[in-house]
Amino acid sequence: RDAIVQLLTRGHWYTDEEVSGYLLISCKRMVSGSACTARIRELKKPRYGGHNVQGHPRAGSKAYEYRIERQESKAA
Repeated sequence: RDAIVQLLTRGHWYTDEEVSGYLLISCKRMVSGSACTARIRELKKPRYGGHNVQGHPRAGSKAYEYRIERQESKAA
């Protein structure tokens, strides 16, 4: 999940297949697109960070794409 968070917080939109390809290259792990989608959904849960995961259909495609909106840390 950490590698997925690193990718999705870059500010760009990524499909589940692009996330899968990233994991193969960066972590040497083959993960299916559907498994990536499940991990991305989990990132919304408080147990896995409660991230602000955004998603929408990619223009001109049936693919869905995701990103995590960075949460501004509150300075004390």
